Amino acid sequence: MFAHLSIYPATHDQAIESRKRSWEHWGKRYGFPDQQSYIDRPGTYASLVPGDDDFHSLVVWVLAPRNDPETLDFMCACEVYRRELSVSRQAGSNLDPTSEEPIGYGVGAVFTPPDKRGKGYAKHMMRLLHWVLAPASSFPDPFPEQWGKPPTVPQNYGRGVVSILWSALGPEYYKSCGPYPGKDGWTVVPNTLTSWDVETMLQRVDEDAKIGQWTFLEGGRVEEIAQMDSELITAEARTAPPPKHATFSFLPRQGLAQFWQFFVRHIDEPPEYWGIASRGSEEDRTPGLPFALWAYAFFPDKPRTLWITRLRCSKGLLPSVLFQIADYAKRFGIVKIEAWNLPDNLKEEAEKIGGCHTLAEGHQLASVKWYGEEDKVEWLNNER
Repeated sequence: MFAHLSIYPATHDQAIESRKRSWEHWGKRYGFPDQQSYIDRPGTYASLVPGDDDFHSLVVWVLAPRNDPETLDFMCACEVYRRELSVSRQAGSNLDPTSEEPIGYGVGAVFTPPDKRGKGYAKHMMRLLHWVLAPASSFPDPFPEQWGKPPTVPQNYGRGVVSILWSALGPEYYKSCGPYPGKDGWTVVPNTLTSWDVETMLQRVDEDAKIGQWTFLEGGRVEEIAQMDSELITAEARTAPPPKHATFSFLPRQGLAQFWQFFVRHIDEPPEYWGIASRGSEEDRTPGLPFALWAYAFFPDKPRTLWITRLRCSKGLLPSVLFQIADYAKRFGIVKIEAWNLPDNLKEEAEKIGGCHTLAEGHQLASVKWYGEEDKVEWLNNER
C-alpha cells in the first residue's frame, strides 16, 4: 500500500510549504501575529541536512512519492533536531559509551493536511523515520519488503541511540509507529509536573529567603550557563557508578537551551531575562552553583505561564530561587510557574511554598524510542 512512498529531507520550498500548512493549527495557537512570522521561525531556511558545524539545525522531513520526491503535494511532514547526549550504560554492557559521541533526535510538528488524513500517511512516515535515525544494525530484522526500498540515510543521520517526541494524541498512537508492523515505536514515560500560583508563592516565601545574591541572565548569557551545565552533566555521568539500567540525558548547550526564545520575540515588550544564576557561578565559574533557566508560555486565550526548563539548586536555596523568578514573572502578568520532574529532594520544599505535583498529561506526553541493546532505559534531566 505504501511501497510507492518514502521519506526525504525537505527542499527549501517543501519546508516553507510545511509551515504554511500548519499555520492555522499551530501558528495561531502559539500567538504568531501572521503566517510569515510563523514561517520565519528557526529552521525553515536551514531545513536541509545539517553539517557538523550546525549541530542542532532543524530538518523538515516529508513523506512523498518515490517518483516525485520534491513535489509540494507531499503527504505529510515532521521536524527533527539532532541533539547531543550523555549516555551511561548498565553494568556489564559490552558497548563502550566513550567510543563515539552519542547522538539523539527530537521529533516534532507531525502534521498531515486535512485532505490527506485518515489514510495512514503520518503513521507510515513515523515508521520510516526510525530507519534514518538509528543504525540499521540496531534492528533485528531487515527493512519490511512491503514498504519498498529503505529510505536513504543522509549525512549525520543513522547514528542515533534514542529519539524522543511529545505526544498530543495520547499514549498509543506513536507507540504503534514502530520500525516493523506490530513493533512498538515511542513509549510514553511518566513525568511529574510541579506548578505554583505566582501570588501564592510570593506570599508564602519567608522574608529571609527573599534576600540573595542573584544575577538575571539575558538571552545571550543562557548559552554560557548551558555550556557549564552540559560539561557537568557529562562529568557526572562519567564518574557515577554504572547504573542498573541505561540512562541518557540531552545536553542543553549549542542553542538547545535557547530554543524557546524565538516564540516571544514578536510580542510587544518581550521579556529580557531567560534565567537566573548565583553571583558565585557567574564570577567564580564554579560548576554546579545554583541557577535556573526558563521559557515563556504566552499563548492566546491561556493564562501566562513561565516554564522552568533547567534547575540546579539545593533544597535550602529553592525558596530564594523561586521567589526571584516569581517576582520577575509578575511584571509580565504571569500567573503560574511550572517545572517538570523536580528532583525528589526538592519536592517537599516546593510544596511549602505552594507547589502542587501532578502527572503531565494532554499534549505533554513525553515519549521515548531507545535504539540501544538495553531493554530498559531512563531519561534523566527531562525538565522540558
